[in-house]
Amino acid sequence: MSTISILAEISRLLINIYGQHEAQTLLRQENHLLLLDGYGGLLELRREFATLHDECRQVGGKLKTLEEDERDAAHRLDLISFQSDEIASAALIVGEEEDLDRERSLLSHGEKLLQNSQEAYAELYGADDAVLGRLSQVKRRLAR
Repeated sequence: MSTISILAEISRLLINIYGQHEAQTLLRQENHLLLLDGYGGLLELRREFATLHDECRQVGGKLKTLEEDERDAAHRLDLISFQSDEIASAALIVGEEEDLDRERSLLSHGEKLLQNSQEAYAELYGADDAVLGRLSQVKRRLAR
């Protein structure tokens, strides 16, 4: 006792086993070229063509990758050239970076410096009981 699939596997070269709907494979469009190529003895050429086609697609993919890499390299070269021109046109001076850092530090604390200056001014001159007003009173008292 054996199943049809086991029998078909064993005796594939010796006999053809057909099922009830086996003839319907002729109606499937995906089998038409295979059947025609088989009838014409072109299956080996078909395999060779498929192999060459796969190789062609791989080479095409590699070519596309190389072209993209070349474009990327050109973009990077443009960017580096632009940055180099910018650096050259900046006319940098030795020690300029430290000066700029100090100025940036002063400017970043500018609001705090302004607030402290205003408070100091108010203490010295602004209020009725300002320090200068008190000093002048002290001077008059001492002068008497």
